[in-house]
Amino acid sequence: MALAAIIFALSTVLCAAVAWREFAVSERIATYIENRHAAKAPGIAANTPKEEWPSWVAEYVARQIAAAEAAHAETQAIQPPEILPQYAALYAENSDLVGWLKLDGTKIDYPVLQNKQDPEYYLHRGFDKNYLYAGALFLDAKNDILLPSANFLIYGHNMKNGSYFGQLPKYLDRAFFDQQPIFQFDTIYETGDYEVIAVVLTKIYNQDEDAFKYYKWALIDNEADFNYYVENMKALSVYDTGKSAVWGEQLITLSTCYYQTENGRCVVVGRKID
Repeated sequence: MALAAIIFALSTVLCAAVAWREFAVSERIATYIENRHAAKAPGIAANTPKEEWPSWVAEYVARQIAAAEAAHAETQAIQPPEILPQYAALYAENSDLVGWLKLDGTKIDYPVLQNKQDPEYYLHRGFDKNYLYAGALFLDAKNDILLPSANFLIYGHNMKNGSYFGQLPKYLDRAFFDQQPIFQFDTIYETGDYEVIAVVLTKIYNQDEDAFKYYKWALIDNEADFNYYVENMKALSVYDTGKSAVWGEQLITLSTCYYQTENGRCVVVGRKID
């Protein structure tokens, strides 16, 4: 009985010590947060003790903390949408999967991948992440399918056997565009059809060259930039598609090498349609 009493007493003391430690840590964190917000209050000296704060400073700090907690709660409440059933199994194999691209009339019917830590990870890696010279289709690292910009930029190799983006240049032929003006790009969360608005032959320019560099425009988040991008790509298009896009519509840009010049590129721009 005496041993049991001793064990009980020790466990009680230990629990109390743990609880006190957690309380002390919480108090230190709370004090740190309060002091950080107080330092931003106008007209109060840094490191002023809490007991010397004017009442309006205490109210200011309380409002700032409440606003931060509300913002955190809102962020925590945001859940990513469910992955479409048709892509769930593929996503389970490789969580870098962000979508699927299909262009009728071509061999382009592939998953689209993205590695934000290493933007060119899939330049010479396949879906299984093993070395593959042809690589995979991949989304620009600056894009985010959950928080998308107004432009998705997708890269792929122009393979001689027509695989990957080897047949993207078919759009240089106006007759092909007339037959296949619409293609499909699904993210793993939603399906999408896109209408071609421009087909461009361009190149990768030197950094100091004064030219429109489409590859710098993966992230478009305002109307002025959107209009500037569309106007330039339409002006560079090898023919007039008769189509354009307005702010609020989602764009997609497909880019591959093309050998009309050194560092040449063939680029197809589409806009999402309902």
